[in-house]
Amino acid sequence: MQPFSDRAARGPEHMGETMDAFEGPDLDTTQLRAHYGSAIDAYESAARALDRNRVPVAPAAFGAGFTQEGARIAAALDELHEATHDFLAVRTQNWRSIVELSHVVEGADADSAGELGGVSGL
Repeated sequence: MQPFSDRAARGPEHMGETMDAFEGPDLDTTQLRAHYGSAIDAYESAARALDRNRVPVAPAAFGAGFTQEGARIAAALDELHEATHDFLAVRTQNWRSIVELSHVVEGADADSAGELGGVSGL
C-alpha cells in the first residue's frame, strides 16, 4: 500500500484507502537542545561583542565642511548597529523557541507513551 500522500497525489479514487502507520524521524531532544543552546550562546556572545566594540563616530570627525555628511554616516552606522542587534535578537529567540518546542514534544511523547502503553500490540 502506498503512503497516504502518494495516494492523494494519484487522485480522489485512492482517498478512501486505509492509511499506513507513519513513523516520523527519531528526535534526540537532548542533542537538539545542546545544538541550539550553542547557537544561542554564540548569538548572545556576538551581540555583546557588537556592543563592546562599538566605536562612536562624531559627525565633526569628518572635518570642517563635512559635518552634514558625517552626520549621515554616523546615523547610518547607528542604524546598522541596531539592525544587526535586531537580527541577533530575533535569531536567538527563534533558537529559544525551538528549544522550548523540544520540551513540549518530549512531554507530549511521554504522555502519549503512557496513555498508549496499555493498548495491546504497541
